[in-house]
Amino acid sequence: MSKKQTFSFEVFPPNTSVSTQKLYEALGEMKGLEPDYISVTCSNNPDNIKELTVRVSEYIKKELGLPCIAHLPAMYISKEQVLSVMDELKTMGIDGLLALRGDIYPDKTPVGDFRYASDLISFIREKDGEIPILAPAIRRFIRIPETGWRIFNT
Repeated sequence: MSKKQTFSFEVFPPNTSVSTQKLYEALGEMKGLEPDYISVTCSNNPDNIKELTVRVSEYIKKELGLPCIAHLPAMYISKEQVLSVMDELKTMGIDGLLALRGDIYPDKTPVGDFRYASDLISFIREKDGEIPILAPAIRRFIRIPETGWRIFNT
């Protein structure tokens, strides 16, 4: 049996409406290449996850009809924000969350609710066992729990 290769794109939501329009145009072109999914990154600024990551994810899912995975960084987001983002993404039928620790900035204090992506994953699983969760990992550092997480090596 041969394995199918996955073909995907990763996009970073822009901060301006002009750049957003350009991204939407590029996404329209990407659609023609028939990706398996498009993932939408976010910054470690929890204030813009709903404005940017969720908005672009919604466009990909609803307007383009493509599978979409939204990134969710653990370090700078609160439990309340996670629940709010999860509700929105689930309502729009998002195909999954990519749970990340997120970059660490020396001049920014982490929220403290989640230290690692695994903490974020456990919280999401506790609140909603249905939403698909993806997590990048380096094999030698990963501890694979018995919870059915889908883990990918980087």
